[in-house]
Amino acid sequence: MTNKMWGGRFQSGPDAIMEEINASIGFDKRLFRQDISGSKAHASMLAKQGIISKSDAAEIRKGLVQVQGEIEAGTFTFSRALEDIHLNVESRLKDIIGPAAGRLGAVGDGFFRPEKNSKYLLRKRAGLLLRKDAPSWWPNTLRMGVTL
Repeated sequence: MTNKMWGGRFQSGPDAIMEEINASIGFDKRLFRQDISGSKAHASMLAKQGIISKSDAAEIRKGLVQVQGEIEAGTFTFSRALEDIHLNVESRLKDIIGPAAGRLGAVGDGFFRPEKNSKYLLRKRAGLLLRKDAPSWWPNTLRMGVTL
């Protein structure tokens, strides 16, 4: 039996301890908006460069809108086995649109995605902090350990 996530490269899945230390979905599921936004931009770039068709890009974007709606509605089921938000979103996208979802991964999109999502979120939050019109609930100073 092969491990589906690793594409059949290994005969079995990772040890339980590796799954425990690798899975970040408990934290980074909060980054779904950043991940989906980045995936939409990536699909657009791939289409603009002629790497994927415009119809595939449109199908990918439409599927991502559905995934985001499911997450926002609380009907999305996150899988710890898929480790992070990008793999969870990508897996659901494949369920929705089929093989076209695999073309989103062209040119190595997902490898550093969780790190990029975190930076994107922190930049947005820091930018909000520095704005004069920041909401009243937003803290006036940066503090360590702020919950995202």
